[in-house]
Amino acid sequence: MEQADISVGDTVVPYEDETLKVKVVRISQDRFLVTYQRVGTGENLLVFRVNAGPKPNSIDLDEFDSSFWKVTVDGQERPSDSLEEILFSEEIANTKVLREEREIAFETENS
Repeated sequence: MEQADISVGDTVVPYEDETLKVKVVRISQDRFLVTYQRVGTGENLLVFRVNAGPKPNSIDLDEFDSSFWKVTVDGQERPSDSLEEILFSEEIANTKVLREEREIAFETENS
C-alpha cells in the first residue's frame, strides 16, 4: 500500500499477528500516526507521528514501552530508556521499527 492510497482520517492495519498489531492513521496530508499495540490487551507499545513528506524519517514520539523494545543507534545497542535523549541529541538519518526483533534502529548522518 502506498501513502497516496490512504486518505486523511483513514486507518489501516498493515500488520497483525497473535501478539502485535500495527495501526496507521493519516492525520494530515503529510503526517501519519503509527501505533504498535499488544494484541489481547490493546496496550500501546509504541506510538509516534511521522512525516510523509520531504523528511520522512523525522518522528515525534508519543508513547514507548522500554521493557518491550530494544534501541540501537548505528548498530550499537543503547539503553531503551534513553530513546527520547537519542531523538533530541542525535542527527537521525533513518529510523526503522523491526517488529520481529522488537528493535527500534536509528542510523545517524555520521554512519
